[in-house]
Amino acid sequence: MAVARREIEQAIAHERELGDLVSEAEDLRVFAGTEAALGRVDAAHRLFLDLIERAKSFPRPLLVAQTERDLARMLYKRGQVQEAVVVARSAREGFAALGVRVEVAKLDALIGLAHLVHPGPVERELAAAGATASPGSKVYTTE
Repeated sequence: MAVARREIEQAIAHERELGDLVSEAEDLRVFAGTEAALGRVDAAHRLFLDLIERAKSFPRPLLVAQTERDLARMLYKRGQVQEAVVVARSAREGFAALGVRVEVAKLDALIGLAHLVHPGPVERELAAAGATASPGSKVYTTE
């Protein structure tokens, strides 16, 4: 994993030198996933959030959906199930708009599993907490 991390960092640095913002953003998604796999979930969380904002500014809807999917999976594994569902729904909408049915089905499965593991109206619980599904909200922040 350390070798992969180092290689991704080198690729990102090279893309920054070239000014290739799209390739850099795509590699940052891989880097965030690597950070999550290494247990550096706070760093991964920040990277995912930054990347979602970047990808929206390009605009790169596929990259946004992929990054939200990855963030949702990480949140779910971390036990932040309600937040994961909100992010997964956003990713699902993105993939559905792009016609990527396989990813829609995978996210439907994640959302369904979350409802089985944590029954009850997720939306009501989020609303009671004052959470929203936008960057900078309680759903997307680590506290």
